[in-house]
Amino acid sequence: MLKPGVNSLPSLWSASSVLHAVSGRGTSIFNGLCHTLGLKDTFSAPVLAAIEHTASRGETAFPVRIYDMPVQEKLGGYEERAR
Repeated sequence: MLKPGVNSLPSLWSASSVLHAVSGRGTSIFNGLCHTLGLKDTFSAPVLAAIEHTASRGETAFPVRIYDMPVQEKLGGYEERAR
């Protein structure tokens, strides 16, 4: 859940991931490229990308992230880096 005006700055992940907007609006920045996030939008995030999510003013956004981290961890290939 992204509260209005609050930025989310997740760590850099080696996991492949897809994001889907369940509700709300906002923006997502991947490696400096800005994408508008709206209801029912679906997009993929590059591996080890610097990501920033922000909900639009006055709205709470619910982006759902689906990823393959558990498989990568089981195979010993998962990596997470600090920003």
